[in-house]
Amino acid sequence: MVTSPVKIEMEPSEGPNSLLQFHSASVQEECEDLEFVGILPTEEIETAIAQAVTLTETDVGREHCQVVTSTLVENLKGTPVSTHEPERTEFWDTSVGRFRFSINQLPAQLKFIRSLLNNIDVETDPDVQYFLLNTLKFLCLHCEALSNARREHRGFLIWTQENLLTPKLWSMLKSDYAQIGQLAVLLILHAITLPSGEEVFWNTVNAEFVSDKWAVRFKAVERAYVLAHMIVTPAVKANKLIQTCLSCAFAHLIASVHDPNAAVAQRAMLALQAMPSTALNLMFSAWNPNLTPVSSIEL
Repeated sequence: MVTSPVKIEMEPSEGPNSLLQFHSASVQEECEDLEFVGILPTEEIETAIAQAVTLTETDVGREHCQVVTSTLVENLKGTPVSTHEPERTEFWDTSVGRFRFSINQLPAQLKFIRSLLNNIDVETDPDVQYFLLNTLKFLCLHCEALSNARREHRGFLIWTQENLLTPKLWSMLKSDYAQIGQLAVLLILHAITLPSGEEVFWNTVNAEFVSDKWAVRFKAVERAYVLAHMIVTPAVKANKLIQTCLSCAFAHLIASVHDPNAAVAQRAMLALQAMPSTALNLMFSAWNPNLTPVSSIEL
């Protein structure tokens, strides 16, 4: 309801005493109620600016991003649209550089080898360890799974050698279970012939023989003895690379006779005395093929 004043003029009446009179009145008008809405704000689109950043070699694989806000867009039926995130690609550091590969994208045989190596030292039963090593031997020596991965999966091969293959096979050399050591020696010789196998074997052996802990050096002497005792002679004489790697372990074994710890020195002396002549000949031939065989030397 709206009220507005209206001014009305009245004409004067006739006569000498007439006065001009003014009257005012209010006119009321009735109208329907109207709804008034304020101006709707305009939609603002959130924008983002991407800045180019140069990454160095050490930064590759460590970059990350953070999502501040996210909006879920629904389709016409009202159900949310499923978004598939891309598979995460991981970077693996090795002594020769950083490699990018995903475990899920590896072939089945390489996944199986990785699973065997991860569980081989978890099992305490020697029979189970022998079965795992025997399975690993068929995959590596008969199926040549690691040899065929030199080109397409070189990064996985090098990382596996440095972190799983050579260190765990070296720890399997125990004098208590000769059947386990025999299989481990075959796999160690095969690992040496793979890419970066020579360097990984040298680093593993040197790290234990020069350790500050006498218990670690004591186990290293035992493992070097099992390696020399269980080694296959024809395979060593036919490969100069294997001879060079084994000479490192045999040199540490002989030098351990003068170890500052009496237990380590005594263990090395007993190992050399109990070693058969074929193993001694193999040790000397690894250093120099022209050396005189031990059988013709008066001990």
